[in-house]
Amino acid sequence: MMIRIMQSEWQRMWARKKTKVLLFGYLGLLLLSCWFLSVFKISFYDPAHDVHLNSLNTAPFLFRELSFFLVFILVPLLAIDSFNGEVRSGALRMAFIRPLSRWRMWVAKWTVQGMVMASLLVMTMGTGILLGMGVMPEVNTATFYKTEAFGFAGAIGYIVQYYSLGLLILMTVSGVAQLISLCMPNAVFSYVGVIAFLIGGIYVSEEMGFLLGGSDSIFKQLAPHPEADFIGLALGWGIISWALSFLIWTRRDFKG
Repeated sequence: MMIRIMQSEWQRMWARKKTKVLLFGYLGLLLLSCWFLSVFKISFYDPAHDVHLNSLNTAPFLFRELSFFLVFILVPLLAIDSFNGEVRSGALRMAFIRPLSRWRMWVAKWTVQGMVMASLLVMTMGTGILLGMGVMPEVNTATFYKTEAFGFAGAIGYIVQYYSLGLLILMTVSGVAQLISLCMPNAVFSYVGVIAFLIGGIYVSEEMGFLLGGSDSIFKQLAPHPEADFIGLALGWGIISWALSFLIWTRRDFKG
């Protein structure tokens, strides 16, 4: 039953034109970012620290180039379209005519959203590794933000950790977007609410800066002496958004 519900959710997601535009737009930006990095061969840990790219350290900086689009456009819009869009359009009424458990539908939506984000990051990470090995200056060791020198295995381990934290940030943004979209009257207000949360959070607490400067925060989190510690905060926001969206979802009237 759960597999069929997830398959149905996957099909509905791809049936939406917005999904195709966003994902193909991301692929275009991915290729453009690869070209940009291959031409200039330089990027930044943060505004104060630049770095020359090589065969081992390129992958995290590809995510850095794409993180704004992921955090502010793709992830919020996919989440809003899945939750707010289907509720407001009445698309879920037909689904709930069948004897489907609401919690199963909710889990299916969360799972599909997570699969999409994880797939995008795995693709981006693999592209970044291949870009580094294919066109960047070849080296035997590389350092990252304030780290020791890593060989090939150590560099891959760092990159995997980096993208894992990137996925955590995207899941946090998705969770907040899903919660806000369930509370707002339409998709436009939902998107404005998400952007307000992402930008306004920094004025509430500097620790919320990981949502705005995700790539920079990840480098600082992975430093030998971490200069940022957002993992607990991200998990906390994730749990809160998951719990509240579940309560709203299971109590909403989708048939009215």
